[in-house]
Amino acid sequence: MPRGNLPKRAGLAVVLPMPTRPDVPSATPDEWLESTRADWECYWAGPLAQLTTADDVPAVRRLFDLRDQRDRATAAYVAEPFVVGSTGQPTVSPAGKRASQLEPLITALEDRFGLSPMARLRLGVELGRAVRSLDALNEAVAVKARRDPRG
Repeated sequence: MPRGNLPKRAGLAVVLPMPTRPDVPSATPDEWLESTRADWECYWAGPLAQLTTADDVPAVRRLFDLRDQRDRATAAYVAEPFVVGSTGQPTVSPAGKRASQLEPLITALEDRFGLSPMARLRLGVELGRAVRSLDALNEAVAVKARRDPRG
């Protein structure tokens, strides 16, 4: 059967219990800037960290690695916006280009983890109500099924 002609399914939702949040991973203090370490601690102290599972930690770490690289490249660019090119002409520092290249990678990961108001809205996260109990979610599904048994 072609993909576009799949039959409609009844309103079925599978609700899994929320996994426990992993312990705050170390921030590799020898490698990151102080500001990156502070942001890392802030993330893990915040409510969105409650939605972070152990499987997410490598991607969260990658986000902070990229932020650290961007901040270092930006600082290098600010310190020396122009360098001498191969033929002796002034040219824009490659550090500025590197910072610009990192920005879309950072934004994509920030969006995946709901680290802006718009990203949280798209993900359907309401801080303060981000984690509901399994019973509450099952009750919501049951109420919807009672209202419209066709799904």
